Amino acid sequence: MILLGRGSKYLLWIFWTTFLFSTFSHLRKSIIINCVMKQLKKLNLILNVLAVLYPKTTNALRLIGIIYVLKKIVGILTTIYKKMLRPKRNLSKRYGPESWALITGSSEGIGKSMAFEFAKLGFNIVLSARTEAKLETAKKELLAKYGNIQVKTLAVDYSNSMRPTFLR
Repeated sequence: MILLGRGSKYLLWIFWTTFLFSTFSHLRKSIIINCVMKQLKKLNLILNVLAVLYPKTTNALRLIGIIYVLKKIVGILTTIYKKMLRPKRNLSKRYGPESWALITGSSEGIGKSMAFEFAKLGFNIVLSARTEAKLETAKKELLAKYGNIQVKTLAVDYSNSMRPTFLR
């Protein structure tokens, strides 16, 4: 007889269940469907008996179920509206003309793309990053594409911002 520790037994159990499920995968679906159908038939029978014995309680349970399903449907529809159908907010109208947007990490990548998006909306831009040369390049690109905005640069390394001497 082989003595196995608790963890070894668990791993052995996982191995055998995985092996059996993968070996009998074609049977698994039909077995699960049959089990679910049997349980649903039992549940239907129980609900029919309850409906005869306790009609008010059964109607109350049906009402609770309907309310629950409607709540889930409203949640799904709300999510679809918020993520796909709702129009974008008009930030330039919300914050007014001559508004400024400070964008950190704006010399390249996502920050630079955000700067172009805010410039497209008509915002004035403050570009902030570590390297002055990349900031000047990004500033020239912004002014070339959107000449009607103001662009300022700020070369700062924020990795030292927690030190007391950062602002000096």
